Amino acid sequence: MTVGVARASVSPDATAPDEASLGLYTSLRPDRTGAVPLNRTVARGKIYVTAAGEGVAAATFWLDDPARTALRIERQRPFDFAGGAADGSANAFDTTTVADGNHVIFAEITLTGGEKVNAWAAFTVSNQGGGPAPTPTTKPTPTPTPTAKPAPAPTTGAPEPPSGGGKCPLPAYPTPACTGVPAGTSLTTINGSYTASKAGEVVSGKRITGQLYIAAPDVEVKNSEIYGGIRYAGGSHTNTAHSFTITDSTLGKPSGCDQEYAVGHRDYTATRVLVRNFGDAFRNSGNNILVQDSYAKICAERGFHSDGVQGYGGGSNVVIRHNTIDQRNLVDGTSPIFFSDGSKGAKITDNLLAGGGYTARMYGNGYTFSGNLIVDEAWDYGPSDSDCGGVAWSNNKVVDIDGNYRVTATGRGLGCD
Repeated sequence: MTVGVARASVSPDATAPDEASLGLYTSLRPDRTGAVPLNRTVARGKIYVTAAGEGVAAATFWLDDPARTALRIERQRPFDFAGGAADGSANAFDTTTVADGNHVIFAEITLTGGEKVNAWAAFTVSNQGGGPAPTPTTKPTPTPTPTAKPAPAPTTGAPEPPSGGGKCPLPAYPTPACTGVPAGTSLTTINGSYTASKAGEVVSGKRITGQLYIAAPDVEVKNSEIYGGIRYAGGSHTNTAHSFTITDSTLGKPSGCDQEYAVGHRDYTATRVLVRNFGDAFRNSGNNILVQDSYAKICAERGFHSDGVQGYGGGSNVVIRHNTIDQRNLVDGTSPIFFSDGSKGAKITDNLLAGGGYTARMYGNGYTFSGNLIVDEAWDYGPSDSDCGGVAWSNNKVVDIDGNYRVTATGRGLGCD
């Protein structure tokens, strides 16, 4: 089984990465002490990157594009991205050898039992202006929490902001580097689940190891990690569902694969959300949903039938705009876009979609599917299996992409099938 690991959860006071959870870590010292999770850090000069965690037997590394030849294979501890010296210290990764900006290190980690786990960490290189590298930390000064009431979920007929807004605008598509909890955000851990029970409550700067339950209207979630996803208090299909927004947040545990969905199921707005290690990302079983500028890497195990966006009895005023949904190389993966079971339609525009049995499935009437890019041959059976009479289909194309989700080749125009 292969699962995705964005980064592990670990105290910034850890003395060495091998004492931490499975993932990729960075230190400013060749002895690897003071290591913190690499994901969403800012790097300058020389850093020391290690794949670590209990039960690691080998690690294969790539920088930015896992489709290329691996940079290094390490078969004995410690598992350093740049290799190790004879004295046991780590070799440095000199970030001045790559361009300033966003990068991703990928690692295929082999565990002692033979299981392979895909790990990745997105980070930003910033060498312009020189000077020593900043000390990695997960405890900067917290950003003050705004007191303004969050914007309500979208309503029918409301004007839409320009497509491709946010931190990774068109022609780019969302990646782990421009979604999820912003680099440097201080997170306070809440062990177990938490219920937002006050109208207009702001949940910010939290790491919730269980589920977040919405029990009041106009809740705003931002700059937070929620391992168990978001539910309405009283059950996912309760009649007392309340509107909420979620922005710049990460949903999912650092490892494993949760069969349930990350967020649902009506009256919500999700912006720059990173979904990892969930079988379903965004659930639609009601009205007024906007998902935009977000990234989801879907997982699956046998029998999951996973989806990126699942409309199960979906309602009206549903907009899925400018997202990256990656569902490649899975067992029992259904579709990145899957609307069925009496769903009333949706507007699906300017998304980058990859994988699935069929990449797009829309059954019924009332759909707009426009300006979407579908990764060529990433599907099992075909790019689309839809009720074409109910879909306003236009300007969709087949493309090739690199490891950073950049379009490298645009192929044929794609009709509804």
